[in-house]
This record gives sequence, C-alpha cells and structure tokens, in this order.
Amino acid sequence: MKPENVSFTIFVILGILMGFVSVLINSGKIAFLVAFFVMLIVGKILEKVYNEKPSWWLKNGGILYFLLWLVFWIFSYNLW
Repeated sequence: MKPENVSFTIFVILGILMGFVSVLINSGKIAFLVAFFVMLIVGKILEKVYNEKPSWWLKNGGILYFLLWLVFWIFSYNLW
C-alpha cells in the first residue's frame, strides 16, 4: 500500500476508537487533549517511518482523524 493510504487508514481507525474512548473520560477538555496528543504522536511516528515532511501526516488523515473523533465522541456521548 502507498504511505498515504496507510496513514489515512490508521487515522480513520484511531479517530473512531478515540471517539468512543473519549466518553470514558469525564472532562471534555481532557478528552480533547488526549485525542490531540494521540494524533500528534501517531503523526510523528508516521512521519519518521515514511521519511516525509512534517505536514504530510496532517494532510493524509490528520484532519479526518479529528473530525471522526468529534463525530464519534458526540455520537457515543449521546448514547451513553
């Protein structure tokens, strides 16, 4: 698979998982910070693995990760 597809897939899966995990955190601010730092850590790991520019991972799934996290956090919060 191309590095872009791998990055996209990883961020989609993590965004959905972090959305559900964020419900277990009682504070919205802390949930946001945890999700943000997970995105940064995974992005930096992908950047090092594929030897790409620093903004590469943000364009290839980072923004979608944040949007999916928000959607699934709101969805699971309403179900909880």
